[in-house]
Amino acid sequence: MFDLTSSKLLILAVIALIVVGPKDLPVLLRAIGKYVGIVRRQANEFRQYFDEAMRENELASLKAEVDAMKRDVQATVSSAGRALEADIDAVKSDIEAVKSDVAAVKSEVAAASDDAAPPGHFNGDSHETARGMPIEPATGNAYAVLPTEADVPASPLPVPPAAVSPPPAELATAKAGGA
Repeated sequence: MFDLTSSKLLILAVIALIVVGPKDLPVLLRAIGKYVGIVRRQANEFRQYFDEAMRENELASLKAEVDAMKRDVQATVSSAGRALEADIDAVKSDIEAVKSDVAAVKSEVAAASDDAAPPGHFNGDSHETARGMPIEPATGNAYAVLPTEADVPASPLPVPPAAVSPPPAELATAKAGGA
């Protein structure tokens, strides 16, 4: 604004010495220094107030940003919580459905076991497996039926009577109907 160089300051000092005089020049310089100091202090105060207002404005904008982020985080957490609660409710309803299905199957099994033949009673087809092997009613184990002499076809070769052995005693009694 004011372009004061050393040559201009020297010219001002000579003019002030001529106009004011050598006797009053120190008083004039003190007054000028005092007013320059006052102007500098006011400029510094203005700058401080301006900087403080800028910092407050910046802090207010930062606070607004932090509050916006806080609201976003709270919204995200609450929506995730609602989604989690919905998933938990869905799992609970699935568990209840499975429990009711299990109870229905248990009741069907109980009804089927009530309709089944009592243990130890062999009633033909109901105690045969898919492979056609009879099941021992007392244990539920499948056993093979040994062929009898009537089931074996006649062979053209003579078979000595000692080669054909009778079935073991256990199988013979189980086949006969007693267990």
